[in-house]
Amino acid sequence: MKRVHSQSPIYRPNAIDFEINEEGEFIRQLPRFSTPFSETPSETSVISQKYRLILSKGCCWSNCLSILCDLLHLSRIVTIGYAEIHPKSPELGWSFFREKNGMDPFLNVHFLGELYLRTDPSFFGRATVPALIDVSTGKIVNNDFRNLPYYLETFFRSFDSNNTPDLYPVFLRNDIQQMNDWLYSHINNGVYQMFFAQKITAYEKAFSHFFDGLSTLDLRLKTQRFLFGDYITDSDVRLFVTLTRLDCSYYRFLGPIRQRLVDYKNLWDYARDLYSVKAFQRHTFFSEYAKERRVPGKEFQTFNARFWDQIDYEALWNSPQQRSLLSQTPLKLFF
Repeated sequence: MKRVHSQSPIYRPNAIDFEINEEGEFIRQLPRFSTPFSETPSETSVISQKYRLILSKGCCWSNCLSILCDLLHLSRIVTIGYAEIHPKSPELGWSFFREKNGMDPFLNVHFLGELYLRTDPSFFGRATVPALIDVSTGKIVNNDFRNLPYYLETFFRSFDSNNTPDLYPVFLRNDIQQMNDWLYSHINNGVYQMFFAQKITAYEKAFSHFFDGLSTLDLRLKTQRFLFGDYITDSDVRLFVTLTRLDCSYYRFLGPIRQRLVDYKNLWDYARDLYSVKAFQRHTFFSEYAKERRVPGKEFQTFNARFWDQIDYEALWNSPQQRSLLSQTPLKLFF
Protein backbone atom coordinates (compact mmCIF):
# COMPACT_ATOMS: atom_id res chain seq x y z
CA MET A 1 0.00 0.00 0.00
CA LYS A 2 1.40 3.38 -0.99
CA ARG A 3 2.59 5.53 1.91
CA VAL A 4 2.50 9.31 2.04
CA HIS A 5 5.11 11.62 3.52
CA SER A 6 4.92 14.01 6.44
CA GLN A 7 4.94 17.79 6.15
CA SER A 8 4.66 20.71 8.58
CA PRO A 9 1.74 20.54 11.00
CA ILE A 10 -1.08 23.07 11.00
CA TYR A 11 -1.78 25.25 14.01
CA ARG A 12 -5.28 24.88 15.45
CA PRO A 13 -7.08 28.20 16.05
CA ASN A 14 -9.62 28.50 18.82
CA ALA A 15 -13.28 28.39 17.84
CA ILE A 16 -13.98 31.66 19.63
CA ASP A 17 -11.38 33.41 17.45
CA PHE A 18 -13.29 33.09 14.19
CA GLU A 19 -16.57 31.18 14.73
CA ILE A 20 -18.47 33.84 16.71
CA ASN A 21 -20.81 36.31 15.00
CA GLU A 22 -21.64 39.87 16.06
CA GLU A 23 -24.44 38.62 18.30
CA GLY A 24 -21.99 36.50 20.24
CA GLU A 25 -23.37 33.26 18.77
CA PHE A 26 -21.23 30.28 17.86
CA ILE A 27 -21.39 29.58 14.11
CA ARG A 28 -19.59 26.30 13.47
CA GLN A 29 -17.16 26.29 10.55
CA LEU A 30 -18.47 24.48 7.49
CA PRO A 31 -16.84 21.23 6.35
CA ARG A 32 -14.07 22.06 3.89
CA PHE A 33 -14.24 18.74 2.02
CA SER A 34 -17.80 17.73 1.20
CA THR A 35 -17.76 16.05 -2.20
CA PRO A 36 -20.66 13.57 -2.06
CA PHE A 37 -20.36 9.91 -2.91
CA SER A 38 -22.23 8.60 -5.89
CA GLU A 39 -22.94 5.36 -7.71
CA THR A 40 -21.04 6.46 -10.82
CA PRO A 41 -17.27 5.83 -10.98
CA SER A 42 -15.37 8.82 -9.56
CA GLU A 43 -12.63 9.81 -7.14
CA THR A 44 -15.08 9.10 -4.33
CA SER A 45 -16.10 5.63 -5.49
CA VAL A 46 -16.42 3.16 -2.62
CA ILE A 47 -13.65 0.59 -2.98
CA SER A 48 -12.70 -1.81 -0.21
CA GLN A 49 -9.67 -0.63 1.83
CA LYS A 50 -9.37 2.58 -0.22
CA TYR A 51 -10.20 4.83 2.71
CA ARG A 52 -9.07 5.45 6.27
CA LEU A 53 -11.46 7.11 8.69
CA ILE A 54 -9.78 9.28 11.32
CA LEU A 55 -11.82 9.67 14.51
CA SER A 56 -11.37 10.68 18.14
CA LYS A 57 -12.83 8.86 21.12
CA GLY A 58 -13.71 12.18 22.73
CA CYS A 59 -15.60 13.59 19.71
CA CYS A 60 -19.35 13.04 19.50
CA TRP A 61 -19.39 13.18 15.68
CA SER A 62 -16.67 10.52 15.66
CA ASN A 63 -18.53 8.29 18.11
CA CYS A 64 -21.56 8.43 15.82
CA LEU A 65 -19.50 7.12 12.90
CA SER A 66 -17.71 4.45 14.93
CA ILE A 67 -21.05 3.08 16.16
CA LEU A 68 -22.34 3.02 12.59
CA CYS A 69 -19.21 1.27 11.31
CA ASP A 70 -19.67 -1.38 13.99
CA LEU A 71 -23.39 -1.89 13.30
CA LEU A 72 -22.77 -2.05 9.53
CA HIS A 73 -19.71 -4.35 9.77
CA LEU A 74 -17.52 -1.94 7.82
CA SER A 75 -14.16 -2.89 9.32
CA ARG A 76 -13.34 -4.89 6.16
CA ILE A 77 -14.19 -1.93 3.93
CA VAL A 78 -12.61 1.06 5.68
CA THR A 79 -9.81 1.18 8.25
CA ILE A 80 -10.21 3.36 11.32
CA GLY A 81 -7.57 5.39 13.14
CA TYR A 82 -7.83 7.49 16.29
CA ALA A 83 -6.27 10.87 16.96
CA GLU A 84 -5.98 12.85 20.18
CA ILE A 85 -5.07 16.38 21.18
CA HIS A 86 -1.54 16.18 22.59
CA PRO A 87 -1.63 17.59 26.14
CA LYS A 88 1.74 19.31 25.63
CA SER A 89 0.98 20.84 22.24
CA PRO A 90 -2.79 21.38 21.90
CA GLU A 91 -2.18 24.22 19.46
CA LEU A 92 -1.17 21.62 16.85
CA GLY A 93 -4.56 19.94 16.90
CA TRP A 94 -5.32 16.27 16.40
CA SER A 95 -2.20 14.17 16.82
CA PHE A 96 -1.20 10.52 16.43
CA PHE A 97 1.28 10.70 19.31
CA ARG A 98 0.15 7.37 20.81
CA GLU A 99 1.06 5.48 17.64
CA LYS A 100 4.54 4.05 17.04
CA ASN A 101 6.91 6.94 16.25
CA GLY A 102 3.96 9.28 16.80
CA MET A 103 2.67 8.67 13.28
CA ASP A 104 -0.45 7.13 11.82
CA PRO A 105 0.69 3.73 10.46
CA PHE A 106 -1.25 4.08 7.19
CA LEU A 107 -0.83 7.77 6.47
CA ASN A 108 2.68 8.48 7.83
CA VAL A 109 1.79 11.83 9.40
CA HIS A 110 2.09 13.12 12.94
CA PHE A 111 -0.89 15.48 12.81
CA LEU A 112 -4.24 15.43 11.06
CA GLY A 113 -3.62 19.05 10.08
CA GLU A 114 -0.86 17.88 7.73
CA LEU A 115 -3.48 16.10 5.64
CA TYR A 116 -5.65 19.21 5.53
CA LEU A 117 -2.72 21.22 4.17
CA ARG A 118 -1.80 18.50 1.70
CA THR A 119 -5.34 18.49 0.35
CA ASP A 120 -5.71 22.27 0.37
CA PRO A 121 -2.52 24.29 0.97
CA SER A 122 -4.63 27.42 1.54
CA PHE A 123 -6.73 25.84 4.28
CA PHE A 124 -7.17 27.89 7.44
CA GLY A 125 -9.36 26.80 10.32
CA ARG A 126 -9.72 23.90 12.68
CA ALA A 127 -8.57 20.58 11.24
CA THR A 128 -11.49 18.50 12.48
CA VAL A 129 -12.51 14.90 12.94
CA PRO A 130 -14.08 12.84 11.56
CA ALA A 131 -12.13 12.89 8.31
CA LEU A 132 -12.21 10.28 5.54
CA ILE A 133 -8.83 9.93 3.82
CA ASP A 134 -7.85 8.35 0.51
CA VAL A 135 -4.92 6.21 1.66
CA SER A 136 -3.19 6.15 -1.75
CA THR A 137 -2.97 9.95 -1.99
CA GLY A 138 -3.06 10.95 1.67
CA LYS A 139 -5.70 13.53 0.83
CA ILE A 140 -8.98 14.17 2.60
CA VAL A 141 -12.00 13.04 0.62
CA ASN A 142 -14.71 14.16 3.01
CA ASN A 143 -14.99 15.72 6.48
CA ASP A 144 -18.72 16.47 6.28
CA PHE A 145 -19.68 15.06 9.68
CA ARG A 146 -23.40 15.60 9.08
CA ASN A 147 -23.53 13.67 5.80
CA LEU A 148 -20.85 11.03 6.30
CA PRO A 149 -23.32 8.82 8.23
CA TYR A 150 -25.63 8.77 5.23
CA TYR A 151 -22.78 7.69 2.96
CA LEU A 152 -21.85 4.85 5.31
CA GLU A 153 -25.48 3.73 5.49
CA THR A 154 -25.92 3.67 1.70
CA PHE A 155 -22.80 3.41 -0.47
CA PHE A 156 -20.57 1.65 2.07
CA ARG A 157 -23.34 -0.60 3.41
CA SER A 158 -23.95 -1.90 -0.13
CA PHE A 159 -20.97 -4.26 0.33
CA ASP A 160 -23.00 -6.35 2.80
CA SER A 161 -26.55 -4.99 2.76
CA ASN A 162 -28.17 -8.39 3.26
CA ASN A 163 -26.52 -8.95 6.63
CA THR A 164 -26.56 -5.48 8.17
CA PRO A 165 -29.33 -3.32 9.63
CA ASP A 166 -30.97 -0.64 7.52
CA LEU A 167 -30.54 2.50 9.61
CA TYR A 168 -31.63 4.80 6.80
CA PRO A 169 -34.56 3.06 5.10
CA VAL A 170 -35.75 4.63 1.86
CA PHE A 171 -39.33 5.12 3.05
CA LEU A 172 -38.14 7.09 6.09
CA ARG A 173 -35.29 9.12 4.60
CA ASN A 174 -37.09 12.43 4.36
CA ASP A 175 -38.34 12.10 7.92
CA ILE A 176 -34.90 11.07 9.20
CA GLN A 177 -33.24 14.02 7.45
CA GLN A 178 -35.77 16.44 8.94
CA MET A 179 -35.30 14.94 12.38
CA ASN A 180 -31.51 15.11 12.04
CA ASP A 181 -31.63 18.76 11.00
CA TRP A 182 -33.72 19.48 14.10
CA LEU A 183 -31.41 17.42 16.32
CA TYR A 184 -28.39 19.26 14.99
CA SER A 185 -29.75 22.74 15.64
CA HIS A 186 -31.36 21.97 19.01
CA ILE A 187 -29.25 19.17 20.52
CA ASN A 188 -26.00 18.08 18.85
CA ASN A 189 -24.76 21.55 17.95
CA GLY A 190 -27.15 23.31 20.29
CA VAL A 191 -25.09 22.33 23.30
CA TYR A 192 -21.95 23.83 21.71
CA GLN A 193 -23.81 27.07 21.07
CA MET A 194 -24.12 27.33 24.84
CA PHE A 195 -20.44 26.41 25.37
CA PHE A 196 -19.08 29.07 23.04
CA ALA A 197 -21.67 31.85 23.40
CA GLN A 198 -19.91 35.14 24.08
CA LYS A 199 -22.97 37.22 24.99
CA ILE A 200 -25.62 36.36 27.56
CA THR A 201 -28.40 36.84 25.00
CA ALA A 202 -26.77 34.25 22.74
CA TYR A 203 -26.38 31.89 25.69
CA GLU A 204 -30.02 32.28 26.75
CA LYS A 205 -31.22 31.62 23.21
CA ALA A 206 -29.11 28.45 22.98
CA PHE A 207 -30.16 27.41 26.49
CA SER A 208 -33.86 27.56 25.56
CA HIS A 209 -33.32 25.69 22.28
CA PHE A 210 -31.39 22.91 23.97
CA PHE A 211 -33.49 22.27 27.06
CA ASP A 212 -36.81 22.83 25.27
CA GLY A 213 -35.52 20.32 22.72
CA LEU A 214 -34.80 17.74 25.42
CA SER A 215 -38.32 18.20 26.80
CA THR A 216 -39.79 17.72 23.32
CA LEU A 217 -37.83 14.51 22.88
CA ASP A 218 -38.78 13.25 26.33
CA LEU A 219 -42.45 13.67 25.43
CA ARG A 220 -41.99 11.99 22.03
CA LEU A 221 -40.36 8.97 23.67
CA LYS A 222 -43.12 8.50 26.21
CA THR A 223 -45.11 6.25 23.87
CA GLN A 224 -42.50 4.87 21.47
CA ARG A 225 -39.29 2.98 22.05
CA PHE A 226 -37.09 4.86 19.57
CA LEU A 227 -37.40 8.11 17.65
CA PHE A 228 -39.21 6.42 14.76
CA GLY A 229 -41.03 3.69 16.61
CA ASP A 230 -39.87 0.13 17.22
CA TYR A 231 -36.55 0.24 15.38
CA ILE A 232 -33.23 2.06 15.72
CA THR A 233 -32.38 4.49 12.93
CA ASP A 234 -29.61 6.94 12.08
CA SER A 235 -31.35 9.60 14.19
CA ASP A 236 -31.11 7.52 17.36
CA VAL A 237 -27.35 7.20 16.96
CA ARG A 238 -26.98 10.96 16.56
CA LEU A 239 -29.05 11.71 19.65
CA PHE A 240 -27.34 9.04 21.74
CA VAL A 241 -23.82 10.46 21.38
CA THR A 242 -24.91 13.78 22.86
CA LEU A 243 -26.92 12.22 25.68
CA THR A 244 -23.93 10.15 26.85
CA ARG A 245 -21.98 13.33 27.56
CA LEU A 246 -24.62 15.43 29.26
CA ASP A 247 -24.27 14.35 32.90
CA CYS A 248 -20.63 13.30 32.92
CA SER A 249 -19.04 16.07 30.87
CA TYR A 250 -21.16 18.76 29.24
CA TYR A 251 -22.63 20.01 32.50
CA ARG A 252 -19.25 21.53 33.39
CA PHE A 253 -19.56 24.12 30.63
CA LEU A 254 -23.28 24.85 30.57
CA GLY A 255 -23.79 27.05 33.61
CA PRO A 256 -26.96 26.44 35.64
CA ILE A 257 -28.76 23.57 33.93
CA ARG A 258 -32.51 23.09 33.83
CA GLN A 259 -32.42 19.32 34.28
CA ARG A 260 -29.92 16.50 34.20
CA LEU A 261 -30.37 13.62 31.78
CA VAL A 262 -31.42 11.36 34.66
CA ASP A 263 -34.26 13.78 35.42
CA TYR A 264 -35.89 13.08 32.04
CA LYS A 265 -37.65 9.79 32.72
CA ASN A 266 -38.16 8.74 29.10
CA LEU A 267 -34.88 10.09 27.68
CA TRP A 268 -32.83 8.47 30.44
CA ASP A 269 -34.48 5.07 29.96
CA TYR A 270 -34.19 5.44 26.16
CA ALA A 271 -30.48 6.25 26.37
CA ARG A 272 -29.82 3.19 28.54
CA ASP A 273 -31.85 1.03 26.16
CA LEU A 274 -29.55 2.06 23.33
CA TYR A 275 -26.50 1.55 25.54
CA SER A 276 -27.56 -2.07 26.05
CA VAL A 277 -26.75 -2.67 22.37
CA LYS A 278 -23.13 -3.85 22.22
CA ALA A 279 -22.12 -1.63 19.30
CA PHE A 280 -23.20 1.41 21.30
CA GLN A 281 -21.34 0.24 24.40
CA ARG A 282 -18.13 -0.49 22.51
CA HIS A 283 -17.92 3.07 21.21
CA THR A 284 -18.96 4.98 24.31
CA PHE A 285 -15.95 6.18 26.31
CA PHE A 286 -17.15 7.69 29.57
CA SER A 287 -13.65 8.06 30.98
CA GLU A 288 -12.64 10.07 27.90
CA TYR A 289 -15.62 12.39 28.32
CA ALA A 290 -15.36 12.84 32.07
CA LYS A 291 -11.66 12.85 32.91
CA GLU A 292 -10.10 16.07 34.05
CA ARG A 293 -6.56 16.45 35.27
CA ARG A 294 -5.93 17.20 38.91
CA VAL A 295 -3.64 20.19 39.31
CA PRO A 296 -0.91 19.42 41.88
CA GLY A 297 -0.88 21.88 44.76
CA LYS A 298 -4.09 23.59 43.73
CA GLU A 299 -6.36 23.98 46.74
CA PHE A 300 -9.65 23.82 44.83
CA GLN A 301 -10.26 21.08 42.28
CA THR A 302 -13.33 20.76 40.06
CA PHE A 303 -15.85 17.99 40.68
CA ASN A 304 -14.61 15.97 37.71
CA ALA A 305 -10.96 16.42 38.68
CA ARG A 306 -11.78 15.04 42.12
CA PHE A 307 -14.19 12.23 41.28
CA TRP A 308 -14.38 11.26 37.58
CA ASP A 309 -12.29 8.12 38.12
CA GLN A 310 -14.40 7.08 41.15
CA ILE A 311 -17.76 7.03 39.37
CA ASP A 312 -18.90 3.79 37.74
CA TYR A 313 -20.62 5.25 34.69
CA GLU A 314 -20.99 1.84 33.07
CA ALA A 315 -22.96 0.55 36.05
CA LEU A 316 -25.25 3.58 35.95
CA TRP A 317 -25.90 3.12 32.26
CA ASN A 318 -26.45 -0.62 32.63
CA SER A 319 -29.16 -0.19 35.27
CA PRO A 320 -32.46 -1.86 34.27
CA GLN A 321 -35.11 -0.17 32.14
CA GLN A 322 -38.25 -1.49 30.46
CA ARG A 323 -38.30 0.29 27.13
CA SER A 324 -38.86 -2.98 25.27
CA LEU A 325 -42.45 -2.99 26.58
CA LEU A 326 -43.19 -0.14 24.16
CA SER A 327 -42.24 -2.27 21.16
CA GLN A 328 -44.40 -4.71 19.26
CA THR A 329 -41.24 -6.65 18.40
CA PRO A 330 -39.07 -6.22 21.52
CA LEU A 331 -36.31 -8.58 20.38
CA LYS A 332 -35.98 -6.99 16.95
CA LEU A 333 -34.12 -3.68 17.08
CA PHE A 334 -33.54 -2.82 13.41
CA PHE A 335 -35.26 -2.66 10.05
